[in-house]
Amino acid sequence: MTDRALEHLRVVELSDRIAGSYCAKFLADFGADVVKVERPVGGDPARRAGPYTDDRFDVDGGGLYLFLNTNKKSVTLNADTATGAAILKELLRDADVLVETMRPGVLASWGLPPDGLQKLNPNLVVTSVTDFGQYGPYRDLHGADIVHWALGSLLFGTGLPGREPIRIGDDISEFVAGLNAAGATLGALYGRENGGAQSVDLSVLESLMTVLPSTPLGYSYSGVVNSRQGNRFPITIVPCKDGYIGFYTMLQHQWEFLTVLLEMPELQDDERFATPMARFQHAGEAMELLTPWFRDRLADDIVERGQELRIPIVKVANAEDVVNNPQFKARGFLTDLGNAASGAVTGPGRPFNLEGTPWRLDSPAPSLGQHNQLVYCNRLGFSKGELVILSEQGVM
Repeated sequence: MTDRALEHLRVVELSDRIAGSYCAKFLADFGADVVKVERPVGGDPARRAGPYTDDRFDVDGGGLYLFLNTNKKSVTLNADTATGAAILKELLRDADVLVETMRPGVLASWGLPPDGLQKLNPNLVVTSVTDFGQYGPYRDLHGADIVHWALGSLLFGTGLPGREPIRIGDDISEFVAGLNAAGATLGALYGRENGGAQSVDLSVLESLMTVLPSTPLGYSYSGVVNSRQGNRFPITIVPCKDGYIGFYTMLQHQWEFLTVLLEMPELQDDERFATPMARFQHAGEAMELLTPWFRDRLADDIVERGQELRIPIVKVANAEDVVNNPQFKARGFLTDLGNAASGAVTGPGRPFNLEGTPWRLDSPAPSLGQHNQLVYCNRLGFSKGELVILSEQGVM
């Protein structure tokens, strides 16, 4: 058995967005040799996203960049130049995968149209991640996470009734697309043995929609456009003495156990709450009864007793709670992503584990152009003098 599950793969990453870098991160973290191609000036835009140690900008030390680029090599290259495009072709000649997030048509302008890539390397799997895909009326439009939230209806359903929609969290659409891109890439590699290499056309918007099936399904069945519900019982968040508690009591036995937790067993005989539909229809009345009980109690006490009763109930964690979570510590999930520029940085490690070829962090995210000599000299045969000349010409 090999030491790393994907150590036989050579990957070239040409990405200027989270989705592409996240896809390539999965491949690198399980052993693929990933060469990240960055622009000579500035590099990956994620380098400028932070956070930074002591709030001091460092092109090599931003938190988002560190997370997205573990176990990769970094080279600089300006593929807009004829020489840069020719060098990129050489990198792709013996690669297994190209992960790219350029706008549709950009690769063709560099002399790398789809049929050209196929002729250059018949075994190359090309994973293209764009906002809206390689064709369609939106193909050339510009997108961003909030654009995908809005077009996918996630914004429409998030927030309080009668108020503006609310966007939450990180660039969720980008990370969802990165996950899908990694899975699609591995699927294409598996299929390469029988049907040959193929291209992956991945739309960030479509990827997000795959985790929002209720929107088109619900409208298809009812023709009704549902309004925002906010925190609506029986799946809700309530304040307690030292924070917030979230709980899920959709099922009948969960509701009954909740009445035991609240020391209000008489609610089981109340017709307003007798069935899931009745509880939904009388959600406001239920919350008026429940909320005062939670306000007077500590989160840990509530959760401990609620879990004993098999209620899905939990304290709403803040960043400190996440970093100190005993479950994460027991499983070794959080790890030090830091490099020389940042110092120690705690962040998520493996998304899953493989028993025989486990995830591991062999190297932190690279500095900009850290592996120019290793890749261009050792792999492509350039001399050090040639690298100097190419750098002076703005190619590297």
